[in-house]
Amino acid sequence: MRICDAWVPSKIAVHNTTCVVYGVVTLFSMVWLD
Repeated sequence: MRICDAWVPSKIAVHNTTCVVYGVVTLFSMVWLD
């Protein structure tokens, strides 16, 4: 139970971090290429 409770927030955090990084890279690429 504790593992699941700790795993789910971690999984969400990793997903959010990935989305943020992807967004920043995409934005930077658009500005750089433009």
